[in-house]
Parts: sequence; C-alpha cells; structure tokens
Amino acid sequence: NLAGKSIVAFVSELHPHHVGFSFKYKLMIAMAVVVALIAVSVIYVTKTQIQDTFTAFFEKQLDREIMRFQEQQRALVKPKMEALENALESPRVWAAVTEQNYPNFYSDLTYELLPQIEETDKYAASAKEQRRFLRFVDYEGKAIHPASLDNPNLLPPDHVELNSAIDRVAKATVQMEESEGSRTATLPLEVDGEKVLYIVVLTPVYDRDGYFAGTVLLGVPLPTLREADDESIKSALLVEKDLYFSSVPSDQNSAVLANYEVKDKEDGDILEISGVRHKSSYVDLASYEALPVASCGTFYARAAVEKLIVEIQRTVITFSIIVLLVGVGISWVISHGMTVPIMSLVEGTRKIATGDYDVQVPVHSHDEIGLLNRSFNTMGKEL
Repeated sequence: NLAGKSIVAFVSELHPHHVGFSFKYKLMIAMAVVVALIAVSVIYVTKTQIQDTFTAFFEKQLDREIMRFQEQQRALVKPKMEALENALESPRVWAAVTEQNYPNFYSDLTYELLPQIEETDKYAASAKEQRRFLRFVDYEGKAIHPASLDNPNLLPPDHVELNSAIDRVAKATVQMEESEGSRTATLPLEVDGEKVLYIVVLTPVYDRDGYFAGTVLLGVPLPTLREADDESIKSALLVEKDLYFSSVPSDQNSAVLANYEVKDKEDGDILEISGVRHKSSYVDLASYEALPVASCGTFYARAAVEKLIVEIQRTVITFSIIVLLVGVGISWVISHGMTVPIMSLVEGTRKIATGDYDVQVPVHSHDEIGLLNRSFNTMGKEL
C-alpha cells in the first residue's frame, strides 16, 4: 500500500519535462530497501541463534535422558551381575563346570544365585518383572539348555522363543573368552502372551584350572522406565521396531515407529505428537553381537521455541515498519529540501534560455544548494 501510494503521488507530481523517478522517491525507496534488509537480517540471525540454542539445549536433554535410562539399567543390573559372579565362584559350581555336569551346574547355580537375586528384586512391581531366565553356552558356542528348573520365577526349559534366541546368539558368546568381565544386552521375548524386554547379563565362566568353560546368560525383565520430570520431554525405548515403556500417548505409538523408520532422512527429526511438533533423536544403546539393538528415543516439544521465534519476528517486523515510516518521512523532508531549490534552478535556466536575464532564484540555505543558487543569480546578472 505504501509503495502504491508513493507511485501515485510521484505520477501526479511529475514535471512535464522530467523523465524517470525524482530524487526524493529514489531516496525513499533506498531507505525502504535498507530498512527491509536490516529487518530480514535481524530475523534470520535471531532465528538461527534461537535454533542453535535450542539444539544445544535439546542435546543436553537427550544426554540426560540417556544417562537416566542407563542409571536405571545399572541400578537393575549391577546387583544381579555381582550376585551371578559371586555364585559362579562357588566350589560346587566350579566342580560341575569342570566335570561338564550341566544338570548339577544348573541346580547348583540356581541354588546359589536365586536367593541373592530375589533379595535385590523386592522392588519388583509385578510377577511379570520377576520372570527371569537362566541359560548356559559352553566354550564351543553350543547352547546347553536345562532339563528342568524347579523355580516358578524362572522361564521354563521348554520356552521355545527363548531357546531359539539363545541358539542364535550361542556362537557369538565364544568371544566372551576375551572379555574381562560381564556384559549386558537387550532381548525382547513374549511371556504369557505379553511382550517383555529383558536385560541380559552375559558372564564368562571358568573351570578350576582357570580355562574358559562357557558363558552364563541371566535375563532380567526391564521395569517400566520413570518418566522425565519435564513434561515437554517424551521418551521411548525401541527394539526391533517395537515400542517399550513409551511416555508418548498410546494412540501416537505408530507415529513414533514411523518416525524411527525415516530418522536418517531429511526432516526425519521432526515428529508430531498430538498435534504438537517435537524434535526427535534416537541413540542406539550398547548391545551384544547377534542380540537386538535397543534404541532410546527422546522427543522434545518445539512449541515453546517456535512461539518465541514467532514473537520475535512479530516484534522485529513491527519495529521495522515504524523505522520505515520514520525513515521515509525523514527522507522525504531531506529530499524535498534538495529538490525544491533544484527545480527552481531548472526553471531559472529555462527563463534565461528565453532571454529573461533578470530571473532570480530564491536562496533558502547557506549550504552547497544555497551556494549553487547564488552562483546562478550572479551568472544571470553577468549575462
């Protein structure tokens, strides 16, 4: 609208012998362009800085979420790992391993191990969280499944899905001979018709002579993760395209899984949850060869930062419009003070051209324009 009005005013005031834009309109347009460039630059720089700050903040939140998960995992696993290592030092267990008497090995290990584990599992919220499993793989990478396990808190020997998973990972456990201690991994299983995510402790076993005899795999159900204190942060644990312990609303789980599939593509880090845009990031957690890799997904709401960017843009645009109007006004005043004397000078030259040497142009200032007009008047008199 401002540009249209300026053009109309310009056309209405055009001198009949004048071609092109007058100086004052050029000055006003130049002022408008400068203000617009400054406004765009301020908006761009501000938006970039806000996004960089948000990205740095998000990365810190992501690190906090991963550390929080790892702390929960350590709190769950460490007592079991210590209990398993203690049980494996039992002379009865050593004797059974050395003699390759695996029925006695399972019974002696269960006898030594389970009381210690049950003592650490008093916090377990449900019977599902107490359904552990115990398996052994020998030094050649052959899974030795138990013939019987007389404990209701252990998965039965004939658990097909568990035995199949152990058979798949058995060959890889030979590498545990080079390990300096226990390792952990994740394993999803179906227990009593429900999917359960297990933390698996892999601990090397040695016989009386110190030779590597095999690997014990102790599986403990991972309890529900504690949600983040910040309501703008959502998290989930993904294993083999399944979602575990998600703080995202259940009706949005499919959106999280779809986002995980495109996480490496352009705009793959943007996830919309219940109509709110979130910044998403996934970090693969440590896993053991041949066992599924667990990914920790963190989602941070962008609503606050996007609102801040919009508010800053609105403020900058409003301020720019005010500056533009003031600048155009000042430009008009300055240019008017220059163009009026110049147009008087042009009119005087026309009169001299017709033979009127008595013409005098008014002198309103003592600057360069005033000096030019005085020189013109002197020239007229001399002529």
